Amino acid sequence: MPFFSPEWVTEAPITQVGPAAMGLLVKQFNDNLAAFRADGIGDDDVDRWNRRIANSTSIANGALRVAGRDASALSYVYKFMGVPVGFLSLSDLEPTYINDITAHPGAANAGGILLEFAVNFSARRGHGGRIELYSLNAESSAFYLDHGFTRDDPTDTDGGNMALDPASAHGRGYWTRVGETWRLSRYLGQKILNMKMSKPLPKPPL
Repeated sequence: MPFFSPEWVTEAPITQVGPAAMGLLVKQFNDNLAAFRADGIGDDDVDRWNRRIANSTSIANGALRVAGRDASALSYVYKFMGVPVGFLSLSDLEPTYINDITAHPGAANAGGILLEFAVNFSARRGHGGRIELYSLNAESSAFYLDHGFTRDDPTDTDGGNMALDPASAHGRGYWTRVGETWRLSRYLGQKILNMKMSKPLPKPPL
């Protein structure tokens, strides 16, 4: 069995993966999500939590489908202690387009960490950190608005097309440029806990 040692890092352990690996990782992610479903009928908090679980499962499956059918899509996984806690599917367009993004509801700040990765991907591609996506519902839209996105149609109250430009006057209210890297202002000065896998434990003597 491998063991893990804690380390504080400034860059989250997000790596690119191919379609075959995505299949295994999404299954692991979904199995883990299923274990986090809450029991309770008619409880608003329980219903809200379980909707988040269902939405995360659906979006992870969507990212897997995109990886299988679109050779140009770039798939990324965010892991904690070797376990996938978030997925990101990008199209290298101008601006960068997020096909799918999802995070485990129990993984603190994972959604924002994935957005930071997408913004800096866009910046490295020469697109100024600008990203676009389609929000699926009002709950997702609220999350994106809280991270500096704007709606293409300001009259939308549910899902719809949304865009982020961290260098814009609006974006600067949420994002800060640190050297060559864009950071969510709320995360400035914070480091990310990463559990680094060490070599397997030695077998006990006979």
